[in-house]
Amino acid sequence: MVFGEFPAGGWSEWIQNSKKHSPYYGLSFFSGDQERMFIARNGHIGIGTNRPGSFKLAVEGKIGAREIRITQVSPWPDYVFAPGYALRTLTEVEQFIQKHQHLPDVPSAQVVAKEGILVGQMNATLLRKIEELTLYMIELKKQVNKSVGFIKQLQQEVTTLKQENQQLKQNPKK
Repeated sequence: MVFGEFPAGGWSEWIQNSKKHSPYYGLSFFSGDQERMFIARNGHIGIGTNRPGSFKLAVEGKIGAREIRITQVSPWPDYVFAPGYALRTLTEVEQFIQKHQHLPDVPSAQVVAKEGILVGQMNATLLRKIEELTLYMIELKKQVNKSVGFIKQLQQEVTTLKQENQQLKQNPKK
């Protein structure tokens, strides 16, 4: 069954219910001589493709949106701030990077090229990395403050020793 406009000289836009233009039964939406969208019997939709596979919506090409809400990402990485969280040492992170050429728990470029990413899961992973970086920065700030205090103490000791040395030069004991 075909619905559409058929001006002289060829087809314009039409909807077709058949398996002729698609590997699956469903509705095909055409513009000119190109299939633009396909709705499979199971409700899965293909835009720019007639093979949505297991996806509810499969798009071949770019997608523009003002906002996308992703739900059911679990667990959200606030657990990073819980007592007992096993934060890797920076040395461990450095060694992992040297060996694997990517961050721990982040897929490699090869894996992403082959399998893609789950956006919600990747956002959670990136947030976990940001939270871990925050913990590293807090620890480094403590170390810097401790070092600054130690440096000030050493500066005072050096100043005192210089003064004592100067006094000894001015009043040498004979």
